Amino acid sequence: MAAVLDPRYKIQYFEFIYTKLYGSKSCDNIDRVQEWLFDLYKEYVLDPHMSCKTSTVSRGDSRKVVHEKRNETMFRVHGLRKYRVSFVLKVTVGDKTIFVMPENGIGLFPDVGFAYIAAQTSGEGSIGAYLGITGNIILNPADALYVGFGTHFVPSGNLGPLKVTLLSTTFFEDPHDEIKAILGKYSSNPESEYKLKSLLPQIVSTFCANKSVKEITEELEKYQENTDASVSQWVKDAIVGIKKGAPFSLFLTQMYFSRVASACRNSQHELSTLNGVMKTEYRIALRFSVRSDFAEGVRAVLVDKDQNPKWNPSSLDEVEASEVEALFEPLGSEVDELSL
Repeated sequence: MAAVLDPRYKIQYFEFIYTKLYGSKSCDNIDRVQEWLFDLYKEYVLDPHMSCKTSTVSRGDSRKVVHEKRNETMFRVHGLRKYRVSFVLKVTVGDKTIFVMPENGIGLFPDVGFAYIAAQTSGEGSIGAYLGITGNIILNPADALYVGFGTHFVPSGNLGPLKVTLLSTTFFEDPHDEIKAILGKYSSNPESEYKLKSLLPQIVSTFCANKSVKEITEELEKYQENTDASVSQWVKDAIVGIKKGAPFSLFLTQMYFSRVASACRNSQHELSTLNGVMKTEYRIALRFSVRSDFAEGVRAVLVDKDQNPKWNPSSLDEVEASEVEALFEPLGSEVDELSL
């Protein structure tokens, strides 16, 4: 599902269904979606009241559309075979919401600005670092809200009425407050447990910014004998997640997330803003994409699916810190920096 908020604040609606791009069925209406996006782009780019940046991102079975008005993000729509909509940075979380950043497992790193979000999570960014380093999954809406990935929980049964209300409403002076009120009408408190909140002491002590991945692993091993079942299961899952990651990716993720978490408390630092994070991420991604780990991770996890990647370097001890540091350096004259 996609919804469009036009300059007059009247919601327009466009809906489409698609399946996994690598599944047995093909997405037979992708061309129609692309045509619609192109028409939308032409409409808004010609409108003097709205500057529009539109893009489709192919990643597994996802599509993303982003529109901006005067550099202010108005809303984002993400599709993962389920309804998920965000208006004016107000995000709905549903019964089946899941969240995962598994990029270390394919020899890449947690991207799409997640380091900026992670830095603002509880424990001075410790929860975000935990999710980024381990690639572990958030499986319930309560944790998604606690971490800050959503602001409203909307039960599945309320999604239909919410859609109808949004489509029938004309927004005037302050659409932010109006949409917030509508979301409040259809949202409720999730019934699932706040698992991450109960584990916060262990997560902070293990994934704080000053600890290397090796020290994180050692700290996790200390918790293995914990008699609390929830803690011992958390430790087991975290260790499994780390073992799946490429050593170079893990080293970078810890360094990168630590720097962003520290920068968010210094408004003068480049990494304290989302734009600064995205520019840095662009530098890292360009250099990372030509590393052998990325091709090997995609082969092992997504193509051959043998789940047995041969990483280079093969262990954390073999990672050269200077090589990781070099990823953050400004790009050379032959490549333009990201312009935002």
